[in-house]
Amino acid sequence: MKNEIVQFDERFGEWGHETEETERDYEQQIRDRVETYNGYASQVNSGWVWIVGCNEQRWSRRSTRHACERVVYQVVEHLGEEDAFDLYTNDEFDDAASFGGEDRA
Repeated sequence: MKNEIVQFDERFGEWGHETEETERDYEQQIRDRVETYNGYASQVNSGWVWIVGCNEQRWSRRSTRHACERVVYQVVEHLGEEDAFDLYTNDEFDDAASFGGEDRA
């Protein structure tokens, strides 16, 4: 699903806006929303990429910050942060019993 969203975004290009003001409003709405997500947009040699912890979300690489934030927004809104950024945390794996490592005294 993530790949389908990312591929669609790459083909779509920039969204058309009636005025510069509506374009700025749109960009600000996206920026406000993605600021609540894990990670941040970072400029790299070939454009912008979203980084969570130490991991670049390579699927988010775009030539502009807005395009990077837009694809991150689209993927997170469809899949949620955990699936979008592969943030699988499961507390039951912290238990030794989950791995069969029960105390054998």
